[in-house]
Amino acid sequence: MIQDKRGLIWLASEEGLFRFDGLNYKRYTLQDSTLCHVTALAIRQRSGLWVGMQEGNIFFIDEQNQVWSWIPEEGLPDQPITAMLEDHKGRLWFSTYGEGLYVYDEDRLFNFNVQDGLVENQIYSMALDNLGQVWIATDNGISVCRFENRKKFIRNIGISQGLLDEIVYSFAADSSGMWVGFHSHGFCHFNAELDTVDFVVPSWSHGPVRAIYPNLNEKTWVGTERGIFFCDQASTRTNNGHFQIVAAFKDKSCDQIMADQEGNLWLMIDQNNIYCGSPMIEVFPHEEGDIQAILQDQQGAVWLGTQNGLFELRDGKIAGNRWPDENIISLYEDKYERIWIGTFGQGVICWDPQNDDFSRLRERHGMVNGSVLSIDGYGDDLWLATLGGIVQIYNQRQFPSTGRINYTNLTNLEGLSGKFFYKVFVDNSGNVWFGTDGQGVIRMIDGKVTNLLLEDSFPARTVYTIAQDQEDNIWLGTGGDGVYIYRDGTYEHLDQSKGLRSQTISSIAIDAPEEVLLV
Repeated sequence: MIQDKRGLIWLASEEGLFRFDGLNYKRYTLQDSTLCHVTALAIRQRSGLWVGMQEGNIFFIDEQNQVWSWIPEEGLPDQPITAMLEDHKGRLWFSTYGEGLYVYDEDRLFNFNVQDGLVENQIYSMALDNLGQVWIATDNGISVCRFENRKKFIRNIGISQGLLDEIVYSFAADSSGMWVGFHSHGFCHFNAELDTVDFVVPSWSHGPVRAIYPNLNEKTWVGTERGIFFCDQASTRTNNGHFQIVAAFKDKSCDQIMADQEGNLWLMIDQNNIYCGSPMIEVFPHEEGDIQAILQDQQGAVWLGTQNGLFELRDGKIAGNRWPDENIISLYEDKYERIWIGTFGQGVICWDPQNDDFSRLRERHGMVNGSVLSIDGYGDDLWLATLGGIVQIYNQRQFPSTGRINYTNLTNLEGLSGKFFYKVFVDNSGNVWFGTDGQGVIRMIDGKVTNLLLEDSFPARTVYTIAQDQEDNIWLGTGGDGVYIYRDGTYEHLDQSKGLRSQTISSIAIDAPEEVLLV
């Protein structure tokens, strides 16, 4: 798995070579259609993608997507190509499982093997360090190779130099040396400047380390036959061997880890599945049911609404449970630091966490509908989007101790006569936006309601989510029509043809650096 300078992801597999453009996969047929098993990939600056095969053949694909067979004058090996790379001088290196290491320099092909001093001819993987040296992984340790003035230089590293295991599977270079993955003893870091191992994992029971990716968001990521792990850079500096499990596998192997140009982490699992995600996301395992609403309050506490009540995320763990019998689907904090809790079928709860006091509004109190899908507010006004219409609440400092919530059902207000409202959103100017099922998006300014669908300016009927960016553009996520960005009375449309993974967008979040998360 590798990414080219155009951002395309190339995948090597037993079924052939595939290219992924963010939406679709394309299979490439090499010149000999009987050759399918691709075992190695490399990007060369001047000649595009290079492809190594199980049979020892090598091809390259230029920037015009033309496939060419490469056969040097000396011929090619009869053994599998296990890895390929281009060094700092533009030379092509490739390793084999059976014939050692090759370098192509000034139109000639040179071979490194056990007769030259390699520890093994059967090579699992290969990496380039910051000094331009090529490291190879074998069943008998490591060989570090240089090629200068057509002379071969080899230095071997084994148990006597501090390695934890003779069988080495994987490498990853960083600024100070090389990360090394073993068959039986986890992984270590070899400091090239000090010529010694400066980080070890003292106890390891998680299987062979097949992949390593260093220094991504201050973490080194490790893929094994039993899961994915990382260790942080503070752990590396103190040599305490600390690591954390990200995901555990059973009967699966993480064979490669890669970061793309945008910093997303790509995982190849068992050579059959590809996963991509942001390494900045931290996962908190739990058994509390589906999380349907999330709120971070003004004190920094994180509250989670589930089918089984309200929980708090505290010190990396989900703890406590308020209202365990409630199906909570929306959360909102008002300016008085009270939390409003929208439920499915049981109305809305106004809860004061400081005094642990609460009040509730239900259908039996006259509320138009008890399923509250969304809550937002401006000043002392709150709006609830329900499956029966819009409810406006007149907030007061005395809530909930007075026990009474003042409200109005807006069902008689012209333009808000629909039944199903999925989202309410108040923009920076205090204008209220409503996402509906069947009526598109509705906007209320100073009490005047405008249905943008009826004005023929908005083309989508179902709107699930609404957000605003720092330039005051309104983002509208729809049910089946992608995303619309509203600015100055016009709409920009984003759909699958422009890179969306799905036409249905159920949630939009926009952070301070103007990164937009679409779900």
